[in-house]
Amino acid sequence: MHSSIWMIIWIVGTTLAQLQFNVPKPNVFDLTESWTVGDTINISWNAGGDLMERSDLWVTWFRSDAYYQLLKANVAFNEAGSLSWKVNINNSIVKTDPQFVIRLKPQADPPVYTNTQRQSSSRGFILLPGVEPSSSSSSSSSSSSSSSASLSSTISSSVPATTTTSNPTPSTSANPAPSTKTNNAAIIGGVFGGVIGAILLVGLVYYILSLRRKLAQANTPGLQYGAPSHSVVHTEKPAQYYAQGYPAVEIGGNEVMAEADGHRIAEADDGKWNNRNGR
Repeated sequence: MHSSIWMIIWIVGTTLAQLQFNVPKPNVFDLTESWTVGDTINISWNAGGDLMERSDLWVTWFRSDAYYQLLKANVAFNEAGSLSWKVNINNSIVKTDPQFVIRLKPQADPPVYTNTQRQSSSRGFILLPGVEPSSSSSSSSSSSSSSSASLSSTISSSVPATTTTSNPTPSTSANPAPSTKTNNAAIIGGVFGGVIGAILLVGLVYYILSLRRKLAQANTPGLQYGAPSHSVVHTEKPAQYYAQGYPAVEIGGNEVMAEADGHRIAEADDGKWNNRNGR
């Protein structure tokens, strides 16, 4: 039961985190959208609120952390932002695994990727081999003028080589000295998603408990009401009355006797005979 509750919280938090991104689209299934190497992806995200400070933007493999590339450092979460990224991943990497995802990680100085940090991820998408750009560069834009200095970044051609490796110990995986600027706050998918998920979970648990209570009451043995196992049949014959010159008639209530040849007509009213024609 507890594992199911935590699974529900994780699913709700992940879904809300994916809704932070506008591109890739949040309202589609993972691995629905696709781009080609050399295309420009206009990545955009919503503001994360006052609880967030700074983060770094990464692109990684969808199902593995063996490949990662820094797209933008020092992203402000209290403002919406965007990044025009010209896909500069080598075709050899794309052919190895074409499934990718955008991740927002707590900011570090210098930026270092680790899979132990909490994150806010976009929907997964597909990259197809294409014409590799001659220069690996990307430009970013944001609605905030205060953070304009950090909203334009140039990724040198050496970044994929230094931050990408299939070896178990990549050159950028060394543990750096802890930075005082490291964002200890949770990413939007962990904190905001957890709060909303907890609210939804309360209603879900209440519904499950109510349903189980009803099922338990329905399965509890009790008195069974139904049709009786026997019935009473009255076999007593109705009373029969006789009149001289007339056949016997069974009287079950008010009965009327008549003859078609004009003889007198008599009726029975509570067992008494009366002459209706006055004779």
